[in-house]
Amino acid sequence: SEMCIRDSLLALLSIVLLVDIFLDNVSNINHIKFGFENILIFTFLIVWGQTGYLLFSLAWTIQVKAKYHNFQFLTSFRIIALTQVAKYLPGNIGHYVGRYYLSKDLINKQDFAYTLLVENILFALSSLIIGLIYLYYFDIFTFINLKSLTTFGLIAFLFMIIVFLFIKRARKKIDILKNDKVTLAKVFLIFLSLPFLGGLTIYILIPVVKADANIPYLLCVSGFALSFLLGFIVPGAPGGIGVREYAFTMLLGPFIGNIFALEVILIVRLLSIISDILLFFSGKLIDSKQTVLYKNE
Repeated sequence: SEMCIRDSLLALLSIVLLVDIFLDNVSNINHIKFGFENILIFTFLIVWGQTGYLLFSLAWTIQVKAKYHNFQFLTSFRIIALTQVAKYLPGNIGHYVGRYYLSKDLINKQDFAYTLLVENILFALSSLIIGLIYLYYFDIFTFINLKSLTTFGLIAFLFMIIVFLFIKRARKKIDILKNDKVTLAKVFLIFLSLPFLGGLTIYILIPVVKADANIPYLLCVSGFALSFLLGFIVPGAPGGIGVREYAFTMLLGPFIGNIFALEVILIVRLLSIISDILLFFSGKLIDSKQTVLYKNE
């Protein structure tokens, strides 16, 4: 059908962009050897990357299931798996559009928008909280003065108050999903755990790039959280490309050197691209099996 052709073309465009980004970045990797041991490490980290998507899918399932009791984890994972590749499209909103399109027959648009708003707020808040661990290892005032940091903190605090009041008012006037505190706490705990998964990837990769480096695990976790937060909030950066790498280099550079920090985050980028492509085909496999089951019924 015309709709299937359009979806296939969008997916193909996303994958072509992924391959282009991959080729652009792989040429900048100079300090590692692609021997058997490193290939095993990379393979493990690609598979490990799927864990974050499983948890992300679980968080969305917990939110939606509070109202839509038939919404299953496998459905959540399939939708997220099929749409993650679209985050590399210019504008950084392709995966949101894709998730809405694939879930519009399961969730009404107000509830979908609400779950998206909640997960973005919790992602930003959890990344910021975990990112504060970085202050234990490094004097951040080397990069930013106290006045600027205070101003940023006040703006962020006021923004959170405005969002909170908006959600509270919207929930009274509109029939949207109403998650209780226990549900929100579960989702928040999942988002708090995600930087620790990414931090482990960084922790494993640093010795691959620089054998004599000895970096604390929590420093890797906090550097990962802050750089990905900046990549997330800067508009117009497809998948956080550029912003994320620069922030990570500045954060980890003082500990292992800028060139090595840049290579580490570039490898993370390459592995995440491969992981996203595998995720997409996993979603297609689930989609095809569910279609077959539906037809047999």
